[in-house]
Amino acid sequence: MKIINLINPAQNTDQAEIVELLTALHLPTADLPASLNNFLVARETDAIMGTVGIEQFGNIALLRSLAVAKDCQGKGLGNLLYHSVLDLAKTNGVTDVYLITNTAVDFFAAYGCTPVERTAVPAVIQGTAQFISVCPASATLMHKKIS
Repeated sequence: MKIINLINPAQNTDQAEIVELLTALHLPTADLPASLNNFLVARETDAIMGTVGIEQFGNIALLRSLAVAKDCQGKGLGNLLYHSVLDLAKTNGVTDVYLITNTAVDFFAAYGCTPVERTAVPAVIQGTAQFISVCPASATLMHKKIS
């Protein structure tokens, strides 16, 4: 895999391929927005090898769907996607990023994300489908302050 100009804004035409990737990785797709504004994709040739996005609520964002195809995992693509979406968030004026994960606590902790109690999450995050119904109550909520 060559990581050269790999990360680009997602296009609405990428929706089906993003859903396919998320499904293959057992990640939720039910509440994936119809518009992929604030989503990024990583491509190798014409195939999407990774994706990530944010749902933005003023200066707060929910990190969504950080996913890397199985055959590309362990090669730094997750790192590249994570930092690219944080750069996008900063550009958009976000100061606080939240995420919900079942399996990647150690990955996000390595980048300074810290677990938070469900009751400590802002109301706008508590109102998302991810928080209410898509992710189980047993999932770990994490926070990252960015500047």
